Amino acid sequence: TEWRAQVAGRARRAFLESGTYLHLMGSADVVRYSGVGADFVLDRNAARLGAALDHGGFRTFGSRVGYALVVRVFHDSGERSHFEHQTELRVHHDRDQGLSWGLDGLLLRRVTLEPAPTSRDNWWQEVSGLEGEWRGPGGMSLRARARLDAIQYDVQDSTIFFNYSILRLLAGPRFSTGRASVWLAPRLEWLAAPLAPGEAYREFGAQAEIEVLAGGTLLNVTPVAGHREYQDDPAAL
Repeated sequence: TEWRAQVAGRARRAFLESGTYLHLMGSADVVRYSGVGADFVLDRNAARLGAALDHGGFRTFGSRVGYALVVRVFHDSGERSHFEHQTELRVHHDRDQGLSWGLDGLLLRRVTLEPAPTSRDNWWQEVSGLEGEWRGPGGMSLRARARLDAIQYDVQDSTIFFNYSILRLLAGPRFSTGRASVWLAPRLEWLAAPLAPGEAYREFGAQAEIEVLAGGTLLNVTPVAGHREYQDDPAAL
């Protein structure tokens, strides 16, 4: 059985002359477990405080920069309690015709409140994405997307907590009407893990992204199919 309580608050200050908005966010939650299997799940208290600046509009040039501090405390396992720093940056330029693009980045730093025997909660993580779309007449466009996700542990090993990076690339045509769109794209993905080469792989596939606006509700379906090839691990021979 899971028991959860959460409280959250948000405030926004608009600076209309400059088109800038200041967001202040805060939340706290308590999670408790009981019954069969509760010994394998940790009770948790958490709190989050953050601030962000938004500039610009949805259909024009805009940007967002933000920072949040998260604290999670596990009473049953002090070595898991940690701080997490979250820094984000987003920039986009949207146009009805021609080239629209967007860039986003997220930097995470997690560190335990006290020394821990492993680096499970001591790491850096970077997530970045770049998307561009050339919009032509008649609802036809060409969209491309690249995304990189990487993590570095303070002290890595070759079995569980090893550094890795994942690169994903997609590009293909997109067809849209006033209330629906379909994007068809081949999909390439690579995972690199120098200390654990047996986990490295290449994946080739295809993806469709279908969006339908019906009755004020946005429906999104994204089927994906592909083939993954793992790199041989010389250490396993």
